[in-house]
Amino acid sequence: MKVGYRIKKNAIVFVLLSMLASLQGCMLLNNVDTISKEKVIAPSLYRGIAIVGVALEADWPYPQFSISLDEYSVEKQAITGNCWRFNRMTASVPKEVKSVHYFAFEVEPGHYTMSPFNTPFQDAKQVQGFHVPAGQITYIGDFIYTGQKSIELRRNYPVIEVDLKNYFPNMKATVKLAESVLIARPSLFLCAP
Repeated sequence: MKVGYRIKKNAIVFVLLSMLASLQGCMLLNNVDTISKEKVIAPSLYRGIAIVGVALEADWPYPQFSISLDEYSVEKQAITGNCWRFNRMTASVPKEVKSVHYFAFEVEPGHYTMSPFNTPFQDAKQVQGFHVPAGQITYIGDFIYTGQKSIELRRNYPVIEVDLKNYFPNMKATVKLAESVLIARPSLFLCAP
């Protein structure tokens, strides 16, 4: 009798741990995929490809410099994420990188903005949002750390068009500059047990 009880107890513990592990995997689902530069060819009809550049022009005290762009609902004037689903593009470069490094992401079509989780907006009431449509490769811009806790956005698309084509050698589609719109400053969302 004790052996059967122990097997049932172990089975229940196993099932509970499996359920907990599967829930852990559901937290912060991100429907954004990073694409290696060789695989940037053409977007699907239902998703877009967003390209961002990242570099440093000043000393950064940490090993990596990262930027994040979060999906944003213009209608709700808020980040679309919550504790379970949070679409975001994240790009990081080592602090030694001084030239622009490009990143490509396959994303849900919509608007994206700098994340309030890693970017202080100070007192700005509005910030820039960038539209990434379905079926298009969209260049958002280069995010450059210029020192003194300041990130400068550079969007000289006609000037860097050749650089992008060289950086993504298999790209078959035309790259377009992301439409920029002023949006309400996004708020953070907090997840608490």
